[in-house]
Amino acid sequence: MGLHFAARRAMKGHEYGMRKYSFFEGSSFNIRDIIVFIKYYLECHTLLQCSKSANMDYKNTSVNWASYIRELFCQYVSTIYDYTEFEGEVELDESLFGRKVKYHRGNSSGLRIWIFGIVERSTNRIVLYPVDDRSANTLVPLIQKHVKPGSRIFSDSWAAYNTLNDIGMILDMNISALFIRHLLSRNMIEGAWKIAKDHFRAMNGTNTKMFEQHLCEIIWRNHHYRSDLYQSFFDLVNSVYTLDGPPRFNYQKPVIKTWTPPTKEDEKAHNITIVPDTEDELVEPSVEHYPWSPI
Repeated sequence: MGLHFAARRAMKGHEYGMRKYSFFEGSSFNIRDIIVFIKYYLECHTLLQCSKSANMDYKNTSVNWASYIRELFCQYVSTIYDYTEFEGEVELDESLFGRKVKYHRGNSSGLRIWIFGIVERSTNRIVLYPVDDRSANTLVPLIQKHVKPGSRIFSDSWAAYNTLNDIGMILDMNISALFIRHLLSRNMIEGAWKIAKDHFRAMNGTNTKMFEQHLCEIIWRNHHYRSDLYQSFFDLVNSVYTLDGPPRFNYQKPVIKTWTPPTKEDEKAHNITIVPDTEDELVEPSVEHYPWSPI
């Protein structure tokens, strides 16, 4: 299948170049090479492999194009989160991401980010929220936002969930986290944590400025793993880069409003990095599964 580009007329006597208002605008890079980079990126190759395949500079050009791709994922999450509802059997859990923050001037300080997750068992779809705390005041409104009344909730015995029966949910508390970890055929949220943490571990951590981008990528891939990944991505491109004007990005940072990112002053002064914790207890899947879906 080939790509066809045609010049677009703005008015009589004037023409737009084929890159005008497109995903490729502002880049002098060969469009074919950019398409190759996108293909390898969507296939979860390392950034080094993507850059070599696309004949790009690894430290600059490829890093920038990876960020351009993830900006689209941020737009996706910003657009769909308010309308994402789950029903039937639903799992809840929270997991701690990161081990410490490195201030690259010799001063170390600890930082961990709690991620709250909801999985719909019938579809494997997830929503993920970085949160400042795990209180009922924080988690219950998110559950009410995404889970329809009457749904059966599976989770551990975290106290924040104790009131869910009172708001129309059917709460099924598992006795222990150890019991959860042995139910891999049913426990999807633990599989989701493994996939997400493996994503960050493969990069050896990420700067906090990019943390949400990667979280949005995890969500987008989960929502589309059963679809044609390439078609889904270019459908997303077309929804933002409509070619009749500037790209339609309207998300604001933070994309997900439930956490407090480090201040710009701290980021600028310390180059904060979320470092993966190699001591995290992760679930090892007992069956093969698609790399971007919960088990």
